[in-house]
Amino acid sequence: MSAMHSRFSWPVACAFVVLSPAFYPGAWLGRAPARGDVPTQFIPWNSAVRDALMEGELPFWNPYTFCGAPLLANMQSAVLYPLDLLLLPLPPGRAYGLSLALHALLAMAGAYLLARKLGANRDAAFLPAIAYAYCGWNAIHLFAGNLLNLFACAWVPWLWLTLLLPAWRRLAATAGVVAMMVLCGYPQTLAHALALGLLFQLLVNPSGRTQRWRDLGLSLVGIFWGLLLSAVQLGPTLAYLLQSGRSQPLPWSAATEFSLAPSHLICFLAPHWFGNQADGTYVGHWWDWSNPYASVAVVILAGVALFSLERKRALPLAAVALLTLLLSMGRYSVLYRLYYHVVPLADRFRAPVRFLPFTILALSLLAALGWSRMSQASRRTRIVLTSGGGIMILGAGALLNTELSLHPDRDAAWMLLLLGCTLWVLALRTWRWSGALLVVLVTTDLAMLNRSFYGLGDADAATASLARAFAATPAGPEQPRVLTPPMRGGLHNLAIPARHPNFSGYDPLYPGRFGEFVKELSRSCDLFEDSADTLTFPMRHGADLTDCTAAWSRLALFNVKYAYSRRGMIELPALPRAWISHWVEATSSSAIRRQLFDLSQQRPGPRRYVATTSDTSATVAAEESQATLRRYTFNRVEIEAHMAAAGVLVLADNWAPGWRVSVDGERRPLIAAWEFLRAVHLDAGTHHVVFRYTPPGWTPGWITSLVAGIAWIGTAVRCTKTVSNGSNRPKRIG
Repeated sequence: MSAMHSRFSWPVACAFVVLSPAFYPGAWLGRAPARGDVPTQFIPWNSAVRDALMEGELPFWNPYTFCGAPLLANMQSAVLYPLDLLLLPLPPGRAYGLSLALHALLAMAGAYLLARKLGANRDAAFLPAIAYAYCGWNAIHLFAGNLLNLFACAWVPWLWLTLLLPAWRRLAATAGVVAMMVLCGYPQTLAHALALGLLFQLLVNPSGRTQRWRDLGLSLVGIFWGLLLSAVQLGPTLAYLLQSGRSQPLPWSAATEFSLAPSHLICFLAPHWFGNQADGTYVGHWWDWSNPYASVAVVILAGVALFSLERKRALPLAAVALLTLLLSMGRYSVLYRLYYHVVPLADRFRAPVRFLPFTILALSLLAALGWSRMSQASRRTRIVLTSGGGIMILGAGALLNTELSLHPDRDAAWMLLLLGCTLWVLALRTWRWSGALLVVLVTTDLAMLNRSFYGLGDADAATASLARAFAATPAGPEQPRVLTPPMRGGLHNLAIPARHPNFSGYDPLYPGRFGEFVKELSRSCDLFEDSADTLTFPMRHGADLTDCTAAWSRLALFNVKYAYSRRGMIELPALPRAWISHWVEATSSSAIRRQLFDLSQQRPGPRRYVATTSDTSATVAAEESQATLRRYTFNRVEIEAHMAAAGVLVLADNWAPGWRVSVDGERRPLIAAWEFLRAVHLDAGTHHVVFRYTPPGWTPGWITSLVAGIAWIGTAVRCTKTVSNGSNRPKRIG
């Protein structure tokens, strides 16, 4: 790198630092956007994680939604993600806001270093840093509250960079980045990044064919090592996926929702050509809304690189950009249909537009190489660029010089203005401050793109305001449950920060069949109709549930005491959280399993029991038995049960693999009563019953991660010593 370019990096860096907060200023102030999944998913889960850790427990289980559901095993909860754990002491909204800013810096740094590795000079490398971190794709996902998407994409440049490092450094660095991408909780981006990263490595590797395949094998070892490092998360997650609604292939129509329509390719140059959902101007179906915009300057400079660089430098990035663009078109692309039917597990993913970040990254890297190339432009070329830029700026003025300029006219004028300014900057490429001027131009362009997303509110304030809806009901995980309307967006998981257990909930993975059951049961109740507040409920605690409809009986069984209708809260009759059933006519666990049928076939409840054992004096009334909750935490429930006769203790919490039960310190078989509840058979007498939860796969997972982590630390120390000795330094490609 020449001394001239070294000087140029300082004004570029200053402009970069000053303008970089323009993407989303609220993040730098510690405010997460009060949109989409942020207040309804991420902040409630973050609250549950904080509460569990403050109680001295790992948040294996979430007792607040769906009558309980796995939390750590749900990959999107990102319980073990180190960057989120660092911010956990802060309020959830502030933590996510700062995490958003931190990941924006992470994406910038990764794109900058990757551009330098590929041969871009210092000031040119700032271009992909800004374009990738602040592109239109990130803006619309900020608007939708899809923070995990943003977090995972921030690691993509780092992953591709590690795949280009020398041997031992590649192993350790790739393993570390893969582990971080697993823990951040977005597997679709991880899968795409790994496949495309290996392809990218093969294409840009300047070595011979034999060495390329050796390097590929080494990269695969590093990736596998990273999966071992993150086994503490992968083990429980893979076990949970077998129960979830995502374990089955998606139909073609569902898998290809959110495809980039061919008509939207114009958005590479005019991002708001079809309008913007943030300000209500978008025309079209909501799932067609996408934004691949990364600045007009990026498109122009990518074209410069493609037509002026030698083929071995430009074609690998161009191939990745074209491939991912075709895949992002989904239902409009033959290539995506082939991908859907041929590639293993591809039919489990949806939203083909999630390939767009890779298109934008490849284009912005090409643009950095093109900017480096422009320093060699001739005087004649600079004159042509200056003239062309002036003509386009005049054209922009002409479009706006009307009494009534339409929306497409304004977009076209803005596009021409940016094209003209970009051409002028290219003509000034040999000027000392041209790099800083380009940074100002691109950042201003993207700031104008993102300005409509600034007023997204404060997630902490929005969550607290909505959570106050539960103020009328008692708080605590052991308290009677509430039921929120099926389509009442946001109320389901906001029961978590309010510390109110909810029969319903929101979870992208769903707790298997129980999630479907909750939806069907909620729809079958007429509670949420306009006449709901005039209904009478004949059921009383202790009465025979056959007097009531099946739907109300089922709600009572799950300890649902409060329901929020359109006209306010309604109090319902409900069974206790823990109760004794004496209607079972057998004492063996296998017989009990056969007799506790599916809920749709029974009207369960506390009924009178007549024992069929040799002791006929065991005939008692159910009311003489009693179950008392002694302790109720995230992963542990303790119950004191007084049994007047042998029977079944039922805990009205969701059953899931991983729950165990002990009676008086002795392990007992756990019964999935009515398929969904936890139950255990007890003999007559007083018993101390303890239910404990550990996610399947947790123990082998953390042991594997521990062993892999020790080996990783040793390798990282060795690599550090090697670099400090001056050997095995990384080389730039090209």
